[in-house]
Amino acid sequence: MKFYEFVEKLQKEYSGKIILIKNGTFFNAIGKDAIVLENVTGIKRTCFAKGICKCGFPVYYYKQNLDKFKQRLQEAKMSVIVFDEKKDGKYVYKDKKYDILFEIKGKTINETRKNLNCSECGDNKYYI
Repeated sequence: MKFYEFVEKLQKEYSGKIILIKNGTFFNAIGKDAIVLENVTGIKRTCFAKGICKCGFPVYYYKQNLDKFKQRLQEAKMSVIVFDEKKDGKYVYKDKKYDILFEIKGKTINETRKNLNCSECGDNKYYI
């Protein structure tokens, strides 16, 4: 299983919520979640793989700006779940375990496009 497939499983389980998950030294949103997060936070979207969008930020930025980040998402009234590596995590990907670091409850997100080709995308509409 590839990392984006692991994220897609979480997206299905937590349908309607933006999923941010730690991947190495970054927290990333992938696919439809990246499209929405870019629009709300201004975090630049790039390609994770061919036809799969991502956006994210370094873990150190997150730790230094946690309150500001949470406030921005709450003001946008978005439903967001942030996953981090945890020793006794519920979700396993390869040799790492993940669980919810925190959750912000807001409106359900209904983005209809699963992934986009970042180089061709000029329309990042999303629906709340």
